[in-house]
Amino acid sequence: MKKIISIFILSLMVVACLIGLVACNESEEQLLQAYESYVESSTENGEQVLDYEEWLNSRGKKGEKGEAGAQGEKGAQGDKGETGAQGEKGAQGDKGNDGLTPYIGSNGNWWIGDKDTLVYAGIENHVHSFKQTIVEPTCTEKGYTINYCEECKQEFYSNYTEPSHEFGIKFSYSNKVLKQIKTCKKCEKTVEKEMAQSKGLKYVLDFDTNTYILNGVGTCTDEFIVIPDKINDKEVTAIANNAFLSSKIRGVYIPNSVKQIGANAFAKSLIESAYVDAQVTEFSNGVFSDCSQLEAIVIKSPIKKITTTLFSGCLKLKDISLPTNLETIEKNAFITTAFYNTKDNWDENNALYLQNYLIAIVDTNVGTYSIKKGPTLSAEDALYDCQSIRNLSFSTE
Repeated sequence: MKKIISIFILSLMVVACLIGLVACNESEEQLLQAYESYVESSTENGEQVLDYEEWLNSRGKKGEKGEAGAQGEKGAQGDKGETGAQGEKGAQGDKGNDGLTPYIGSNGNWWIGDKDTLVYAGIENHVHSFKQTIVEPTCTEKGYTINYCEECKQEFYSNYTEPSHEFGIKFSYSNKVLKQIKTCKKCEKTVEKEMAQSKGLKYVLDFDTNTYILNGVGTCTDEFIVIPDKINDKEVTAIANNAFLSSKIRGVYIPNSVKQIGANAFAKSLIESAYVDAQVTEFSNGVFSDCSQLEAIVIKSPIKKITTTLFSGCLKLKDISLPTNLETIEKNAFITTAFYNTKDNWDENNALYLQNYLIAIVDTNVGTYSIKKGPTLSAEDALYDCQSIRNLSFSTE
């Protein structure tokens, strides 16, 4: 009997310890909240509600922590997120190199560069027959040659030439300042430059007049010659015969001090422009004859006559300024020039005028011809071969 009582007392002690452990593990406030939830749930379910101590005893001792469970299955993939905003445009990359143009080789295959693609083009033993088209350079773009074979359609470019201006050259003299004016014939760009007197030209002293005669280029390297009016305080008064014959100078300014220009002084030279301020009354034979590059000339001299040989062979000469008091223009004085042979320079009545001078009329079979108001002189052959003209009048309007 004592043994049974001892066992019973021991059991009560164990229960008390368990309750104490539970109480230690949970605060009183937490237990009350849990009991309220239990009462509410039991009431809703129609179950018997234990009092607090019974409920507390019914909870039993907290079991030991169980082993970790197996990892759960991978969850389903979430919905795809919205597309982000487009980024800013990147900087432009460097220009790529030109690709190679395919062509048909002699074996009839397509080739790229020096590699045979082994793709048959349908033409065996082909020999190229290139047609060439030349594209001239502009002031800003290169020129090149297009080579094109019509049979195999191969095309390539070659013979590149650099961009370049094509300047026409004139001289301007005002307020004792000489300027060279270069105007591009393609883009009309104009460049002006004040000109200094040339040094190193060859002179001969005329002891009779104590003046200098210009005798040639000497050691001067200027392309555009500006003849000084004095050397060592002595005037330059003449240019010798053949002084610049066949020379490579491209332009010349002749000052007011010069009173004589010898025969063929600039003949066959490469001058493109001339400004003649010399005090000559007559040009010698062939002063500018066969100057194939001469395009522009200004003559301020008090000459009275334009001779047949003065501009003979000046094929490019188109810009001509003459004194207004000429008395004679010899036969064929301008017939070889670009001025004479440019159709746009002739008027609607097939007449060619230069300033206040009638240079020529082409026979138009009209019988009666009226010369426009203004001309003070006509060339010696202005009416040459105008056999159908019977009446010639001068307009007053």
